[in-house]
Amino acid sequence: MSRAKKVKDIVRFLYILVVIAVSPILHKHVPVVLSLALVLAAYPILMYLTEAGMKDRGRRDDG
Repeated sequence: MSRAKKVKDIVRFLYILVVIAVSPILHKHVPVVLSLALVLAAYPILMYLTEAGMKDRGRRDDG
């Protein structure tokens, strides 16, 4: 397994843990539909930031 895949797997695992931990709090303060939308919108943003961070790190390691 490549380093990039390992990093993405770790980020996905942490995302799931955070969603599980935050969902009861989120459901108390916002409607269920809005909390679901927030959770679903956060995933692609998180993956984009992970990709950008790995690319940036690769550039710093190379030069």
